[in-house]
Amino acid sequence: MTAFTKSTILDVMIPATETPVLVGFLGTSYAMAVQGMDVERLCRGRIEFLPVCGNPALYPSHGARGLPTYILFYRGLEIGRHLGRLDSQALDSLIETALGAMQCPS
Repeated sequence: MTAFTKSTILDVMIPATETPVLVGFLGTSYAMAVQGMDVERLCRGRIEFLPVCGNPALYPSHGARGLPTYILFYRGLEIGRHLGRLDSQALDSLIETALGAMQCPS
């Protein structure tokens, strides 16, 4: 039986998805957990959100040098990246730049 780690889940999930996936490298602090919940709410119904918390070994393999780092993947390829707090305007900008206009609901 294969033991799935967050690393293997990322390696399997990101290339296999046909919809955009926003991966959030958030760290382990409470503030980052709250930020992750906010981003999950903003993404709902538009793109998938995959938070990565508590495994710093994954950060360098995806080029995450600061926290939080959000990387937008589509069909296995990185198509956008944002460093820092992600609010609805920043998410709109990231998605629009990468995929065209898909505005956040107000």
